[in-house]
Amino acid sequence: MALVSSIVMMLMSGVFDLANYFQTRSRIQFAVSQSARFAVTGNQVDDPNDPGSLLSREDSIIHMLQKVSGIGFDSSQVTILTVEPDGSLTPGVGGPGDIVLVRVSYDLRVVTPGLNKIFDTGWAPIRCSTRYRNEEFTTGIFEIPNCETGNCQALA
Repeated sequence: MALVSSIVMMLMSGVFDLANYFQTRSRIQFAVSQSARFAVTGNQVDDPNDPGSLLSREDSIIHMLQKVSGIGFDSSQVTILTVEPDGSLTPGVGGPGDIVLVRVSYDLRVVTPGLNKIFDTGWAPIRCSTRYRNEEFTTGIFEIPNCETGNCQALA
């Protein structure tokens, strides 16, 4: 019984580790796609530490990644690059019409004995990325027009 129960416990632990890996990977993939959908419009989120001001576009993407995934990414785990016309990559979120690449590198701890030996350090790497083309947004601040006066054009 002692021999069989230890093997069953290792198998159960392995199942939980693998389920945790695939669930975390799925959460990160979803968060990357949703943050890219947000970023493509050029939007920014309010700074939670400074009400009334906005986070930079790059920090807004990282904030969305954290919010959607529920995982506390830091900026070292997220890479945001602009694809230049010649195919080279430069850091940054790009401007209107640019192609942008968002990459997330996350390491998940594997606790099952034997399974953690598959990975050199005992950490399973999760790498997700997406590319998108920014919409033709403007970076100016627009006032909402007053259509009651008959002037319905936005003012820059």
